[in-house]
Amino acid sequence: CITLHQYFMFSVQICICCASLYVTAKVGTAVSLPCTYAAWKYGRLPFCWARESTSAFSCNNQVIQSDGTNVLSRLSWRYPLAGNLATGDASLRISQVQESDSGKYICRVEIPGWFNDQKTENTLCLSSYFSGTFTSVQSWKRGSVMILKVRPEGKQNIRKWL
Repeated sequence: CITLHQYFMFSVQICICCASLYVTAKVGTAVSLPCTYAAWKYGRLPFCWARESTSAFSCNNQVIQSDGTNVLSRLSWRYPLAGNLATGDASLRISQVQESDSGKYICRVEIPGWFNDQKTENTLCLSSYFSGTFTSVQSWKRGSVMILKVRPEGKQNIRKWL
């Protein structure tokens, strides 16, 4: 939280919070990344989905943008909306998931007022390397990177960086 101004015992603060969700999918399938807001309170609101990060007032690396009623822009046909916009469900669907789809996705809903935008963060993890029977699984962390080393039955090691 950031304190904007302080008067004696009262202060005005701005808090920007992110809810982090981890979603797992297999390559070639479809997956939905959840994002909802209080449409009953605000009505339909503009929102966007971005990859990796957002700035203070917009979506960087934009995947899809909506005015709350219609889709204004979309990176690919593989990114339709999955929810009912009238009820505040701005969930994103990714069709035919590819390895390059893994990573962080941020839904940013433009709530009226200053610094009120709602951000929901989803991390898409792919499970394509992790199906089957394994004779050994090792994992360790280096900073913010997790490394998994798996050995499928009768095969060589496979390393996956998350």
